[in-house]
Amino acid sequence: MKKIIGTNFFIDVYKVKNELLDEKFLLKLLNGLIKLTKTIPVGKPFVKKISSSKYPYSGYSIFQIIQESHLALHTWPEYNYLAIDIFSCKPIPEKKILNYLKKSLNKETQLKFKKHLRILIL
Repeated sequence: MKKIIGTNFFIDVYKVKNELLDEKFLLKLLNGLIKLTKTIPVGKPFVKKISSSKYPYSGYSIFQIIQESHLALHTWPEYNYLAIDIFSCKPIPEKKILNYLKKSLNKETQLKFKKHLRILIL
């Protein structure tokens, strides 16, 4: 017997303008995703600006635990790229998410979407 316990949504976002990869905009985007998915945040989001001598560009990683699992955003400003990971044990409106992202980001932005079911074999 198999049981679906959750769904992972992986969204690759290409050609994002750099001004949309800053902390303020990303937190606004995250809050919009939380409202859209009707999930419940647990605490505040964890925000980390990442840079080092190995990685001269500084990008953000933002992680929000939700009662249903998590949402994560990771940026690579040198590539104008944003990775979004949503994992939830409840249904997520994937078309609404994609439409929200298209409206929130610049017109040149390209989205690649992948859905992965987390299945238990009982």
